[in-house]
Amino acid sequence: MLARHTRVVTLEDHVITGGFGAAVAEFVAGHAPHARVTRIGIPDRFVEHGSLPELYAELGWQPAQLAERIATLCHAQ
Repeated sequence: MLARHTRVVTLEDHVITGGFGAAVAEFVAGHAPHARVTRIGIPDRFVEHGSLPELYAELGWQPAQLAERIATLCHAQ
């Protein structure tokens, strides 16, 4: 896939530091340096407690928000 694509987006529901996206970014850097990786996850800051819908809204993770963010990334080649 990395030979045909230049953009990788990961989404994880925990902090991005040291997570799944970091592992993907490391792999891509070593195998397809032409590709750009964007990691979407919980930022390294305090996030208030709440229900998942409340937290996802605060983080911009509602489906429409995520779709818009990813579409913007993919069009910003």
